[in-house]
This record gives sequence, structure tokens and C-alpha cells, in this order.
Amino acid sequence: MEIQSLGTVVTTVAFLALCGLASAGNQLDGHIVRALSESECGAQLRRLQGNEGVSAVVPPRLKGEWVSMRCEVRPGPEFILRRYKFHSDSSFSLHQFFYADNQCRQPAYSLKIRGTIALGQQALLLSGATEAEYLVSKVTMVVYDESFGRTLRTQVNRTCPGFFRSTNHLLELYQRYVVVDYEQESSLTECTEAMSFAMHELQMVRHEFHSEFNTRIAKFVSWEELFLGDIHPVRSERILYRPKVYQSPLRKYQANCSFCQLIHNTEEFNPPLLPARAEYQVTLRSEWVSTRCEVRKVHFVIRHLVFHNNYTWEGYFFYFRDPLCHHPVYSLYVKGTHSDGMLSQAVPGGTEFEFLTSRMWITPQSSEQVARMNKNDGDCGARGSWRLNQPQEVTGTGGCTVIGVTLPYAEKELLRMEQGRDGRALLFSGERYPDQSSLQEQPTSYQSPVRHCAGVNPLMDITVTSENDDNSSTRIRTSYTLQTLVLCVWFLIHSVTH
Repeated sequence: MEIQSLGTVVTTVAFLALCGLASAGNQLDGHIVRALSESECGAQLRRLQGNEGVSAVVPPRLKGEWVSMRCEVRPGPEFILRRYKFHSDSSFSLHQFFYADNQCRQPAYSLKIRGTIALGQQALLLSGATEAEYLVSKVTMVVYDESFGRTLRTQVNRTCPGFFRSTNHLLELYQRYVVVDYEQESSLTECTEAMSFAMHELQMVRHEFHSEFNTRIAKFVSWEELFLGDIHPVRSERILYRPKVYQSPLRKYQANCSFCQLIHNTEEFNPPLLPARAEYQVTLRSEWVSTRCEVRKVHFVIRHLVFHNNYTWEGYFFYFRDPLCHHPVYSLYVKGTHSDGMLSQAVPGGTEFEFLTSRMWITPQSSEQVARMNKNDGDCGARGSWRLNQPQEVTGTGGCTVIGVTLPYAEKELLRMEQGRDGRALLFSGERYPDQSSLQEQPTSYQSPVRHCAGVNPLMDITVTSENDDNSSTRIRTSYTLQTLVLCVWFLIHSVTH
């Protein structure tokens, strides 16, 4: 081993110290975080509470083509892209493309569903939604993946013996199979129970019009979104389940929407293949805020989450009684801790965490909520002590039974991070379904994301995705800070040349 000069030693020590400091993460001062919250995060919260540029279309106008805006993750998990067409005569033609991977690049099978839909009255269970009734007349299936075809054939033939006939126990790839057919009077074909197939998402509909000023092109842009009902997380329950909240919205097709084009130009024998995207390691730090007024079983909510570098977190949850988040009911401020993340074995692309909520403050923001909380029997703060817009800590009473929260409580969580179309990071957290009471059940799908609004850029921690020679996807997860990498390379070059 050669002895280095003192100058090189000093340079190397400084370089290692800098790299170590950067990889440990920037320690943001709490006052700086709060100041940032009052600017960008606060501005986003105010926009959401005012719901600027968002209006409901009542009754919904379904006519047209509606497409997914990302590779959607349904409970299971199931990875799906949807392309739905509704016609002026109330008929519809819906394509559902299912995939074996979380980037929607490995098609497994597709369903084409034909039928009719009739809009009804305003929903009683979900404010802002419209109820609907539908009839399915025909469902066909095309299989793209051999292993899936083998599993499906066995599953269906167990319930409907001889439904799929083949001599080699395989379904032919890229061949159309009829699953449901009520259009031919002489031949009634139906075996949906074995596939847990139902289109009850059509029973709950909401149509929104969005408009915002795009600073990049210096003009207003507009688009339309269609919300349909959620599906039950347990496949066997889907046939009887009636929607209570929404799935991810579909976007109405526009010629100037590049992502829409990826799905618009496809059909059952030509399934869409999305471009490969970077996988980001979930690093819990910085501040995040909702991207929309989010729906829950009873109320609607806007979230503001703050993650610190010492495994602690805090959250602000603002609850409203209307789908535009205009009329507040109450707000929560909670504090707690979280575990390290572990890559999910059940949900590709997801990371599993455990969250513990230990302290909580509640602020009633309507006179009705004040009255409800003042009737508690000492299990939601002090009885008769609640005042409008005045926060009170409920940690000492073990939470608040009025809103159904017991402290402390632990929750299994599923998180995923991706880069949004505006370049900012989006954080997806696991979706809890109305019938899913246990917080210890690991979610297998995601709710609406929160957007990074302040603090260290989380996209600096990246997961590199590569493919090996046999084309099976191999993920090499290497977390590093980009600025650190650049500095490291610069110091190495500097040391060699000098």
C-alpha cells in the first residue's frame, strides 16, 4: 500500500465526512419546517378547502371515453388499466386489462364488458354521488399469459365443470372466450361466480370538471374525471358488495393527453403497455399534503403529514361533510412514531411500515359536532368542556369514542412513492375499506396520494430497476443521495488528477 500525501489525506477525509453527512440526511430545523408549511403546504391546503377550479357535474354526463391515468392497484393486489366507453343510448363497452406486474407492462388477461346503465337519484350513503343501475349483456375474455390461463381454467372448471374445454389444460392465448352471454337467446352462458366477477362499481357515479392555470404554457387547462364505486377487498365478497366510496378516478379522453393516448389506441388483442418508470425507495421525511378532497365512509378529508428524521411523525386531518371540502366538521392533530420500512412481498412496488399514534388533539368545527362531543361519558375529553374551534387533547381519556378512535393505536401501513407528472413526489398510502375494521390487516391497494410540499426532496432516494439476461425483472435497490453521488465522483476524479 502506498503512503498518500497529507493533502490527499485531508481531501479524502473531508470527502468521506461530506458523504457520510449527506447520506445521514439533512436535519431540518423545526422552525424552518413550520415556516415552509405556512407557505407552499399552507397554500395547497387553502386551495383544497376552497376547491378552486373543481365543480360537480350533476347529473353525471357519462357519454364519451374514460381511461386510467396510472397503473391502478386494486385490492388483492390486482394491477389494472381501464378503458370505458359510454354511449348516448345508455349502452357501454368497457375494457379491463389486468397485469402481472405493478408497472402494467406484463399483460395477464383482459375482459370486455357490454351492457346498459341507467342513472338514478342522489346517493343517500355518499354525499355528491349518484346511484345507478346496470345490466351486463356480454363479457368476453382474452388471455395473454400461459400460467394465468392454466390457473383460471382450473378455478373456473371447479365451479362450472367443462366451461373451458381444452385437451392440454391450457387456454389458448389471444383467443376470445365468452364468459357471459345474454345477447343470444338460444345460448345462455354465465360463469361469473367462479371468477368473482361483478361490475358493481357502476352503482356509484360522480362526475367532476377541473380547471387550473398552467404556468408552463401560460393558459388555463381543463379536464374531466369520473369516479366509480369501490370494490370489496375480498374477491369472494364482490358479487354481493355495494360500493361505499370511490376507486381512483378515470379521466375523459383528450387528444392532447399523452397518457390517454397510450390506452386509447388499444383493444383486447392489443393490450396497452405502459413505459417503464423509475421505482423510488420510500423515505419518510419532509411534508406532504392531499392532492384532492378525499372521500371516506362518513366524511371527506384533507391530510397534511409531516415526517421527521427520528422516526416520529405528525398529521393534520381536516374532516368535512361535503365532497368539495367546503363545510368543516372537525379536525385532528396526531403525533406518533413509525418503524423502518420493509419491501412488501405481497404487493410488488410497495413498502410495509408500522405506525403508532400516541397523542391526539381534536378541534370541533361545527355546532352539531360540539353538541355530540359534549354528550360523551368521559371517554372523549372532559364532559361538557368542548367549545367551537377550540382544540382539546384526548390522550388522557384514551382517545375519543365519539369519532371511533382509541389511543394508543398501531396500524400496519403500505406505502409507495412515485414521481408525478409535474415532477414532484407523490406518496401513496394503503387504502382502508369501510368493512375492513382491523388496523392490523395489511392493505393491498392505495388511496389518493399526498404530494410533497416542503422539506428535503424525497426523490433523491432512488431505486434502480434493471432486467437481467433472461428478461425476468430483477430489482436492484440502491439508496443514495444524488448530490452526494455527484460530489463523490468529483472528489475521486480530483484525487486522481491531482
